[in-house]
Amino acid sequence: MNILPMKYYLAVVKYGGISAAAKELFITQQTLSTHIAAMEKELGCILFERKPVFRLTDSGTSFCRYCENMVALDEQMHREFAERKKEPAGTLRVGISQTRSRIMMPAVAKEWRKRYPKVCLEIHEMTNEQLIRAIMDGKLEVAVGNIHDEIPELQVESLHQENVMLLVPDREEYCELKQMQDMDRMWQLLGRYTFIMHTDRDIIGRYSKRVFEEHGLIPEIAVVSDNAETCMDMCRNGMGLYICPDFLLENLKASNQCLAIPLHMEYTISAAYRKQAYQSRLVEEFVQTLKRWEKEKT
Repeated sequence: MNILPMKYYLAVVKYGGISAAAKELFITQQTLSTHIAAMEKELGCILFERKPVFRLTDSGTSFCRYCENMVALDEQMHREFAERKKEPAGTLRVGISQTRSRIMMPAVAKEWRKRYPKVCLEIHEMTNEQLIRAIMDGKLEVAVGNIHDEIPELQVESLHQENVMLLVPDREEYCELKQMQDMDRMWQLLGRYTFIMHTDRDIIGRYSKRVFEEHGLIPEIAVVSDNAETCMDMCRNGMGLYICPDFLLENLKASNQCLAIPLHMEYTISAAYRKQAYQSRLVEEFVQTLKRWEKEKT
């Protein structure tokens, strides 16, 4: 059995019947019915019921899974051999947080353009939660963020560790914190202060909540935002304390206006992509480009 009838079958499933599928495929209903009948004869089963409404049989549901896998494998095979015989071209879709994109992507994209001038780098700026959902749904080829390696469908490669810091504004009202040496005592005092927070959709927002829960704090929140630069500017202006990654401090030069206190917590930033029988050379090369940027930065 070749791949074309399987593609036809998936179209029937997608459009809910032979008539609608034939219209979308630009073939006659008779031609499509002949292909379906031949598959049912070869498999020795009925794939779907036509009346009173279109409905897959149990055999049809199982066959649909095989068709999806085999069609995907066929596409990967053709992509591999197409990449072997010509210069790579097309689009590579990459997901990354807004602030991390601003810091990493200008240099990474510049190197990428030199190596692959015919490949458009399509950057999607998202929260960490959105990144994971998009890479799982096949809307991205590569995602850069706090992505755990226990997700079986994903290949996850570590890029760097980020340490969690408490940013204290350079203001007189925060002198007590800036001079504090005893961390336990500091945590007792933090309940008195106002905080600037990220939402739970982003990495640092979740880690901030974890810090508060571990120390039994219910802080007053002045502002909640997904934009790290906005949060940092508000902290500089004395609106409140801000929990953020050292990666942000190092690259946006905030430490000369605020005191950064380590909170002794860290998380991993990784590049993730879907596991496939044939992995696109572009995906592998882009991950290596990210790793080179990390190495040169350190």
